[in-house]
Amino acid sequence: MDSLDFKLYEVNGILHRKLEANPKIFETAVRDFCDGVVKMNGNDDQLAAALSGFGMDQKDSAKDDKEEKEKAKQAVPTWQQSLKIGKRSEDDDFHSVTGIAVHPSGDIALIDKNDNMDADWNRGSPRVYVFNPDGTQKFVLNSTDSKESPVGKLVNGQGIAVTNDGKYLVADGTTDVKVFDAAGTYLESFSTLSEDVHKGIKKSSRCVTVNRNSGEVLVGDFHRELVTVHNGDDFKLVKEIHVGLQPVHVAVNKKNQVAVCMMMHEPAEVVAVNFFYRVLSHKRAGGKVVAFDYSGDELFTIVPIMGDELAKPYGVVYDSDCGLYVAVTKFDISSRLAKPNTGHIHYYNSSGEFVKCVAKGLYWPLGMGIGKDLLAVADKQSARVFKPE
Repeated sequence: MDSLDFKLYEVNGILHRKLEANPKIFETAVRDFCDGVVKMNGNDDQLAAALSGFGMDQKDSAKDDKEEKEKAKQAVPTWQQSLKIGKRSEDDDFHSVTGIAVHPSGDIALIDKNDNMDADWNRGSPRVYVFNPDGTQKFVLNSTDSKESPVGKLVNGQGIAVTNDGKYLVADGTTDVKVFDAAGTYLESFSTLSEDVHKGIKKSSRCVTVNRNSGEVLVGDFHRELVTVHNGDDFKLVKEIHVGLQPVHVAVNKKNQVAVCMMMHEPAEVVAVNFFYRVLSHKRAGGKVVAFDYSGDELFTIVPIMGDELAKPYGVVYDSDCGLYVAVTKFDISSRLAKPNTGHIHYYNSSGEFVKCVAKGLYWPLGMGIGKDLLAVADKQSARVFKPE
């Protein structure tokens, strides 16, 4: 990375922190700023002058609310791995653990979307495993109602959640979410479509979570670019929250704020070819986390950065204080994929401001689940359980 690029990483961080409360202002600011910054050729005086136009200087981010931020960091625990779970042992022998949930009993449920993949990497079938709190396997969810009528069979399961009364919910990559009882027996399925929606449209229930206050179930529809809200008792559709991008993971807190981790595929050519081309094309092609209220109004946007490199967000989960954990990895711009063995868990406050990194050393963290003094992470080839230090 050359010196100008490094300076611009710093500039992007300042702009992001100062303007993240209003993403629309952030977009406009960097578009205007990037046109001028490429003409500077790394000149420090010009860079400082440009920053002063935003009412900032290059040391601004280090001075602002330093004591408050330090107190906030101290209040948030760092998490230490207490358990690693593989299919048969602690080996990394799952193929693609994408979703994970913590049962009220303390059991850990995870979904391997490509279980039984063969040696030639032909895709397997999704399967949900449930483990005791000590990591010993308890059972596999019954994925068929009977051999004659396999209505409970998983098709393309990727997300999992647990209701307040202990039922397992699996977002199955179709219009349906499948429901299993606490013993793993298939009960029913419910649709994410309203009656007036054409049944032939492309749709995909990619992720699912539960509002612990109301019991409502929220499902992210990847292809329709929305989150559906369902009654917690009969799973009937209550409303749709249009988020405008493809949800990969979803979380909700006690204030009914919905955090959605999103995939984006807009053309990168919409931004001028300079450093901000890279930053903003990452926002479109890589991913971001956006928080909404139940009305669909945007509250804040998180575009994570790890050091001086772009980061790709995957899983999200709220704690009881409405703080948000985000699973991130470093990001390869050319492949649009994560860089394995670079996984972190970042913590943001209820306003979407970065507080601290709470865990490192993960392979490729995807979904997350939270329980009492417990954070469970689907780490692609295994599951990891963290407890506060």
